Amino acid sequence: MNRRKFLLLASAGGTAIAIPSIYYTQQVPDYDKSLTIPHSLSLIWEKETILTTGRKYIEKFPEENSERSLTRALFTDSQITNDHLESKSKRDFESSQYVIIDGWMLSRTEARQCALFAIHQSKRS
Repeated sequence: MNRRKFLLLASAGGTAIAIPSIYYTQQVPDYDKSLTIPHSLSLIWEKETILTTGRKYIEKFPEENSERSLTRALFTDSQITNDHLESKSKRDFESSQYVIIDGWMLSRTEARQCALFAIHQSKRS
C-alpha cells in the first residue's frame, strides 16, 4: 500500500470514529420536563420567580448555560424523580454545595433546576 492511500484510509477511519462520538457527547439526555421546576420552591415561588432565578444562575455560572450541561449535572440516572432531586438537594446543603441568588440560599440542584426551567422556557418562546 502506498503512503497516499494509507493516509487517506487512516483519515477516513478516524473521521468514521470521531463523528459518532462527537454526536453522542453533544446530545442532550431525555428527561421529564416537569422536573425542571424545583418542587420545594414551587410551593413558595411563582413560576416567574423561578424563571428569574434561573436566568441569574446562568449569569453567575456561564459555564452551565446550556441544556446539555445542566441535564448532565442534574439527571445522572434514568430513574430521576422529584424525590431523587429533593434528596440530592439536601445532600448539596450537607456538603456546602449551595449558591446565593437574590438573598436566597439555594442548593446547587435547585438552582440548576431553575436554570434549566429558564432555558426550557426560552426555547418555547
